[in-house]
This record gives sequence, C-alpha cells and structure tokens, in this order.
Amino acid sequence: MDPRSGEILALANYPSFNPNRYGDFPDEQRRNRAVQEIYEPGSTFKMVTASAALEEHVFGPDDMVDASAGMWRNGSRVVKEAKNHNYGVLSFTTSS
Repeated sequence: MDPRSGEILALANYPSFNPNRYGDFPDEQRRNRAVQEIYEPGSTFKMVTASAALEEHVFGPDDMVDASAGMWRNGSRVVKEAKNHNYGVLSFTTSS
C-alpha cells in the first residue's frame, strides 16, 4: 500500500484449492483471504501509532509510558495486553 495515497500496489493470495475443479471445493477454501479475511492488526499497528505520535510531537523517544497494569484506559474504553503481561514503565526506545 502506498502510505501517501492508500493505493494498493500489490496483493497476493495462494489458492488452497485446485482452480481447475473450482466447484469441488467449499466456499471456505475458495475465499480470497487477502481481501475477505477478518484480521485485527494488533501489535503490528503499534509502530504506526508510535510513529505518528513521534512525528506530531505528542511524545518523545525518551518519554516514559506506564504499561505496568497491562491495559490502557480512556474513559469507558479499555485496551488490554493480550496475554496479561506486565511490562512496567517503558520508553519508546526500550526493547523487551
């Protein structure tokens, strides 16, 4: 995907069925997972969010973030760490 325009530059899907015998396979196997599969980006999207926050000067690389509770709360919305890890207080540059 082109990050400036959102244009899709490449897309791939490997069939899990024999295209020569299309009708012999159930819908589940014929589905184009590249465009029809539900996928939550989770941790893969954290880099986008962090990059935007750095670019907009919302926080800096050495600012500390308290991740010790394994969750982030904003009013009624709660985002939890999937495996209930307690990472403590981290900076953007901290690696685990």
